[in-house]
Amino acid sequence: MKKIKKRVFIPALAVVGGAAILGCIRGDLLSGNLENLFNISLDKLGWLYQIITAITFVLCIILSFSKKGRIRIGGEKAQAHYSFKSWFAMSLTGGIAVGTITYGVSLPMIYFKNIFGELDGFGIAAGSEEAAIFALGRIIHEWSFFPYSIAAVSALCIAYMCYNMKKPLSISSCLIPLLGDKKAGKLATVIDVLAVIALVLGLSGSLGGGIVLIASGLKLIYGIETTQTILIIITMLFAFVFIFSSIRGIKKGVRVFANINTYIFYLLLFILFICGPTLFILNHTTTAFGYWLQNLPLWTFDTGILGGETLVKWWTIMTWNFWIVYAPVTGIFLANISYGRTIREFMIVNFFMPSLFAIIWFGVWGGTAINWQMEGVVDFVPIIQQVGPLSALSAFFNNLPFTKVMIPLMFGLLILSFATSADSNIIAVSSLCIKDEGLENEAPIWVKLTWGLLCSIIACTMILFTKEQEGLLAIKYMGSVGGIIVFGVFILMVISTIKIFFIDKND
Repeated sequence: MKKIKKRVFIPALAVVGGAAILGCIRGDLLSGNLENLFNISLDKLGWLYQIITAITFVLCIILSFSKKGRIRIGGEKAQAHYSFKSWFAMSLTGGIAVGTITYGVSLPMIYFKNIFGELDGFGIAAGSEEAAIFALGRIIHEWSFFPYSIAAVSALCIAYMCYNMKKPLSISSCLIPLLGDKKAGKLATVIDVLAVIALVLGLSGSLGGGIVLIASGLKLIYGIETTQTILIIITMLFAFVFIFSSIRGIKKGVRVFANINTYIFYLLLFILFICGPTLFILNHTTTAFGYWLQNLPLWTFDTGILGGETLVKWWTIMTWNFWIVYAPVTGIFLANISYGRTIREFMIVNFFMPSLFAIIWFGVWGGTAINWQMEGVVDFVPIIQQVGPLSALSAFFNNLPFTKVMIPLMFGLLILSFATSADSNIIAVSSLCIKDEGLENEAPIWVKLTWGLLCSIIACTMILFTKEQEGLLAIKYMGSVGGIIVFGVFILMVISTIKIFFIDKND
C-alpha cells in the first residue's frame, strides 16, 4: 500500500463504485439525468469541440513535417524499447477497441440509408450513389485523422513532459508550462482523479457494448438466447483476457495480444477485399477520400446548423467526446511505448498509420456492406431499426464466404480487440494510482485487478439489473459525462503543447 496514491485511488474508486450502485438501483434515473447533462453540454459546447479537434489535427500535421519532428522522446541518446512492428500493433489496438469493428458495417449503412435522418441537412437521396460516397467520406472524417489527432497530441504532451522534462507521472505535469510547477502540483490529485473516473466509466461502456454485441451475434447466428447466464459468461471471458494481459504487463501481455490481434485484422481485411466487391471498394473509397477533402473546411467547423443535429451532434461531436474521455489516460500508455522515437516517427505510428488503417478498414467493410445493400444481397435497414446497430455485424458475417471460419474469427477479434484496448488502459489508469516511479514502472497486480474487475462488474450489472438498452445508455452517458469533465483538462493540454513546441525553446 505504500506505493499507492490514496488521494487518487480511493476517491476515484468511491465515485465509480457509487455510480455503479446507483445505476443498478435506479438505472432510469441515472441515465436520464446524465443524458440531460450530456445534451446541455453538446448544445452549449459543440462549437468548442469542433475548434479544439481542428487545432489538434493541424498540430499533428505541423509537428510531423516541421523541424520539431527531429526531437527524440527521452533525449538524443534514448533507445526504443519495442520494434516498429510491435509498436504500431500496440498503438493501433490500444485505441481501436470494438468501435471500429462494430461500426464498420452499421455506421456506413446508417448514413447511406439515412436511417436516423443523417442526410436531411444535405438534400442527398438515401440509397443513391452520392449517399454511398457521403457515407464513406463522412466516416473518414469521424474515424481517421481527426480522432487520432486527439490521442496523439495528448500522448506527445505527456511523453515530452515526463521523458524529456523529467516531470512526475501525472496528467497535471502537462499543465506545468502554463501554470508552473507549484500550481500544477496543487491540481495534480484532482486532475488525476477526474481522468481515472472518466476512463473507467468509458471503458465500462465499451465493455458493455462488447458484451451485447457478442450476445446478439450468438443469438442471430447460432440461435443461443441472451440469458443472464450467457451475459455473465461473456463478461467473465472478456474480463479474464484483458485482466490477464494487463497483469502480465506490456512486454509479456499487451505486446503479445496486440500482435495477434493485428494479424487477425490484416487477415480479415485481405479475405474480404479479395472475396468482396473489390473494384467497388477501390472506386468508392478513393472517391470518398476526395469527397472528404472537398468538404473538409465545412465539416470541420459545422456545429449542426448545416449538417443537422442528428449527424453533427449525435455522431461527430459525440465521437470527439468519446476520444477525449480516453485521451489523457491512453496518452500515458502511448507515451510509454514511444520512448526513444522521434516526434516524426511518433506521428507516423500514432497519427498517420492508424488513420490510414481506419480508412482502409471502413472502405473495405463499409464498401462491401453498401454494395450488398445495393445489390439486394442483404437488407441491413430493418435489422438496424428493429434489433439495433450491433446486430448488423452478425448479419454481415452470416453472408460472408467461408462462414465457418469467418464467424469464429469475428468473435475472437471482438474479444481480442476489446482486451488489447482495455489492458493498455487498465495499465495506464493503475499507473496514475501509484506514487511516481517513472513511466516504465507498472502498478502492483492488485491495483490492475481492482480496476479490471470494477469495469467488468459495472458493465455486467448495468445490463443485468436494468433493461438492457437502458443499462447501456446509463453506462454510455456516464462515460460521456466523464469526457465533459476531462474536456477542460484536455484543452489546457492542447494549449500547453502549443507553448512547449512553438513558444518555448526546446530544439
